[in-house]
Amino acid sequence: YKRQALTGGEARTIDAHIDEYNAIIREAVQSGANRYLIDIGSLLDRLAFRRLRGAIGYQFPPGLVEALRRHPELNYLVEEDGYVRLDTRFMRTRTFEGKTRLIQGGLFSLDGMHPTITGTGVVAHGVLRILRDAGVETEHEDVDWDRILAADTLLNDPPRLLSDLHALLTFLDRRGLLSAILDLF
Repeated sequence: YKRQALTGGEARTIDAHIDEYNAIIREAVQSGANRYLIDIGSLLDRLAFRRLRGAIGYQFPPGLVEALRRHPELNYLVEEDGYVRLDTRFMRTRTFEGKTRLIQGGLFSLDGMHPTITGTGVVAHGVLRILRDAGVETEHEDVDWDRILAADTLLNDPPRLLSDLHALLTFLDRRGLLSAILDLF
């Protein structure tokens, strides 16, 4: 017997324990003066695309939305109504007219664990907001979204191989070959 992944029930149990632990921390912070909580877990929970079935509870910072609209290679990630097409799923790309474009993901790197530069910017934005709300003076009002987007090579120039790999895996899966290959490992 080779176990591949956690079950949904196991994942929910782990999440429940983490939520209990976070509640203890939140209570400890609220019970003392001059204590502030930077709740990255809550921010990530509001971004959890799969867990929320696509209905994320996070509004992207206006500065990020405007920077995406200004960016010539990334403006396609903002729809006319302001919806930002970045999420926490594994990055997927497609090649259109010789240009590889992001069609899913973008907040986490290729390993699915570490944030991209833009994902780190989202966290930094949240930290700055909490610091400002607590009355802490910061050098900057917000992160420099233009600079962050310019530095995020995974968004600007995603690996073409991702698009090719997705096409190959889809081909193998539709023919029932993917599970046979995975069983070899």
